[in-house]
Amino acid sequence: MIPQVISTTAFLKFNNIEELVYLLYDGRKIDVKTRYDVILDDLFSIEELSYRFRIFVFSSVLDKIEVKKILMRYNVDAFVTNVIDFTEFKRISKIVNSPTWFFVTASKTEYDLSTINGGKSYLIPLHYRSLMEYVNSTSKHKIEEGLYYSPRCT
Repeated sequence: MIPQVISTTAFLKFNNIEELVYLLYDGRKIDVKTRYDVILDDLFSIEELSYRFRIFVFSSVLDKIEVKKILMRYNVDAFVTNVIDFTEFKRISKIVNSPTWFFVTASKTEYDLSTINGGKSYLIPLHYRSLMEYVNSTSKHKIEEGLYYSPRCT
């Protein structure tokens, strides 16, 4: 199975994400509590993708524990092999244990970095409209929006 590395920017909507990612890659610390909104259809489409690929979640803005809490809150943690943070990104081929891996992100800076490190990269606004559309492109059947959750349960 080819590993899929999904950036948190693909299923979380951050305010000023490019600025945050740029500050991190520039070596500056971000002390401000980062605000984000969860895009539920994209988050739950990770489950569908996990039936075909090994899933790793990469976070450049949030720390590993915060990402794991989000995944556990929405019961998606069982479908993710591991969470990778910014400090581990240069060793990503060793972590995913494969020379070939796909990287899905909504951040242009992360897209450029993953391309330099040897990943086949997809940029959400450029190649696909959403993570769900990416998942649909890898399968033979289309996933309906809103299929994963009930408004009463969220």
